[in-house]
Amino acid sequence: MTRYDEAPEAAEAAMKEASDALNKLDDDLAIAKERAEEIAQEANAAKTPEEEAEALRRLEVIEQEIEDLSQDFASAEKSFGETQDFWFES
Repeated sequence: MTRYDEAPEAAEAAMKEASDALNKLDDDLAIAKERAEEIAQEANAAKTPEEEAEALRRLEVIEQEIEDLSQDFASAEKSFGETQDFWFES
């Protein structure tokens, strides 16, 4: 008998929470990547060196955000797997 069998409601709640966290980070990461593409296009279309420099500065910031979100996503993915393992171990 697994922990899930002993407490299915608690298991479902825990897995939903882990899944929701993973999905939110996935959405946030997709949005950040789209924004990075937009900023890169702005940098390429800049008419002055100052506009290009500003766009590149913003691109650097969003790339750091993407890196941070990617790390958070990897951690959430691991946590989701561990949550499933916990509830379905015999």
